[in-house]
Amino acid sequence: MSQRTSLAGLDDYTADGAESFDVLENLVSSLPITKSEQQQIITQLHNAKRYLKIGFSLNLSLQSNVSSHCVDFALSDSNPKSDFYINCNHHHNNDCENCENLVATLTQITELIRTSSNPKKDEWEYDCTASINKIYEWQKHLVRHFVQSKSKNDILNNLKPDAAFWLRDWSMKILPMEYREKASSWFGKRGMSQEVDVFWTPSGKTTSDGQQILQKYVYVTMLDQSSQDMHAVGAVADQVLRQFHIDAPQVKNIFLRNDNATCYSGGAQIYLTKYICQQNGFTLKRIDFNEAGKGKDQCDRESACTKTHRDYYVSSGNNVTTALQMKQAAESNGGVKDTKVAVVNIDENKKSLKLVKLKDSTQYHSYEFGNNNVRAWKQYATGSGRLLKLPTFEELQFKSGLTVISQFPPLFSQGTKLNPAKQSSQQRKPSSKKSSVLFCSDLHCVLTFADTKELEQHIKVNQHEYFQENAEVQSLPIIEKAKIYFIDHLKGATNIINSTTHSTTSSSTSSVTKKSHSNSIWIARDQLYERGEKTKKKVSPAAAADLMRTEIDNKNNKLFRPHQYLNKKQIANYFSSKKREPFQYPSSAVDEENDDDAEDEEAAQRQQQQLDDDEPVVTAKASYYRTRTVYTAMTNRESTDEEEASDKEQDFDETVTSGEDTDPDGLQEAEESP
Repeated sequence: MSQRTSLAGLDDYTADGAESFDVLENLVSSLPITKSEQQQIITQLHNAKRYLKIGFSLNLSLQSNVSSHCVDFALSDSNPKSDFYINCNHHHNNDCENCENLVATLTQITELIRTSSNPKKDEWEYDCTASINKIYEWQKHLVRHFVQSKSKNDILNNLKPDAAFWLRDWSMKILPMEYREKASSWFGKRGMSQEVDVFWTPSGKTTSDGQQILQKYVYVTMLDQSSQDMHAVGAVADQVLRQFHIDAPQVKNIFLRNDNATCYSGGAQIYLTKYICQQNGFTLKRIDFNEAGKGKDQCDRESACTKTHRDYYVSSGNNVTTALQMKQAAESNGGVKDTKVAVVNIDENKKSLKLVKLKDSTQYHSYEFGNNNVRAWKQYATGSGRLLKLPTFEELQFKSGLTVISQFPPLFSQGTKLNPAKQSSQQRKPSSKKSSVLFCSDLHCVLTFADTKELEQHIKVNQHEYFQENAEVQSLPIIEKAKIYFIDHLKGATNIINSTTHSTTSSSTSSVTKKSHSNSIWIARDQLYERGEKTKKKVSPAAAADLMRTEIDNKNNKLFRPHQYLNKKQIANYFSSKKREPFQYPSSAVDEENDDDAEDEEAAQRQQQQLDDDEPVVTAKASYYRTRTVYTAMTNRESTDEEEASDKEQDFDETVTSGEDTDPDGLQEAEESP
């Protein structure tokens, strides 16, 4: 079975968890134990990693007698009086062998490092603790994804004729394309924006097994330039809902699903969406958010279709450098099926939106709207939910500032059509291939389909059937096992899900603790950032993280202990904050420099005025002496600054090596601040 070795755009939780297993494997190889013991532990790590990638998600259920598989038990608040408490009315009296092996293996590695006498013990303990935390975060991530996916299935299964399910997402920035592009046009491109909105409504028809067939409405809105912020999302939503009300007048209720981007999950956007739906004749019932990195859905499929039309349009001898040309490309060759395309522009001077804060909004992933209130859940259907106040529409002060450049067409595109001559030849020519079997795009789903229509309907409804490997494979004959493994081989069983990242609940992206502030002071004192700004050879966050492990003082002692290390994400966030907040000199130093500048400039002006009445040659010499005077003053100030900086560095080194509990530069105040 082939294995992909180079992947990009991975989910952060999945990538960090898989990388942590590799770190633990390297640690085990360095432990002072026998080769057989090392090989046994490494084998256990491989089995645990394979289980988290494939088997763990298949064993999850809302109610289970295995505590590690019970989703309600995992997501419930421990306080019975909490709004997010779920009462498990069953006993967790069973165990999962794979889950137990994972915990036992991690515990065994931790104990071996703790009892080791190696000089690198502190380093090992730090790497082991960080890796174990990332593995458990990966496991939590899979549990949250399981319950958030259930919201989509529940809505589609109970979708009534007067309701619609709404998905929306921004496509990646689209760079201008030309059929014959010059080198001067290739550099410095500025991307154009495109938002995709997909609505699903019941069509009134059912499949042979009684499942209702859904009708799809796709609206693609294109802009030459857009900040893609909360205001832009609201303005585009107003335009799209106005058109959807014309195309589907029977729809009254809307269920919305977004990803976790800030432009969709902000407090102002959540409230604004409800009022925009209300103004266009709809009632917004729910908003649910995807789990971080698990947001790939129909919007991405529609974006891929528009990209295919755009590439073919350019290859036919056309240019795509504006939003209008993007629309022409999307509508070429029959267009994308069931899709309407419009081009709009948002005037930055006419738009407005007041940012209404929603307390703890990053913790909530599901909202249900009532008449005058909204109820929020941390995860879908976990507890009774928390009731939040709903502000009035006037408080948002929303003005779209949107201008329509090209309207949505009256009819949906019918899709690409074959050339009549080519189509007739294909109809006359009998197919020499037998009917092929189509597989679901979800690599864990065991269903197969005879044609593309059945497959598309299955993907819309998103009702997958998974094979419980642990419980059923062992009881099957060897022939049946071979069939199952062969199907997995055809579908490419080994896969890491491609997805984006979430901004909350991750330990790696949590707020910087007190030790982080002291380390940030070290980064500033060591002038890593300032040195990079001056020399234009910036130190990368990864290199800075490595320097923290090897930095020593004047006595060849390590400057930092392992518990004080920062990871590269924390250092990258610190460097970003330094970019936004330029270095501020003390006010007294600034005043002295301004005084020096004023004195130098006055002296030069007096000298120039004194020589104005002399010969032209003398005047030229005066200009030279004036420039030299200013340059000498600047050189003197720079040398003085360098001497002061070296004195400060020497004071800081003495403070660190002394080991006394000092408080340089108000460090204690920085540590106590939230």
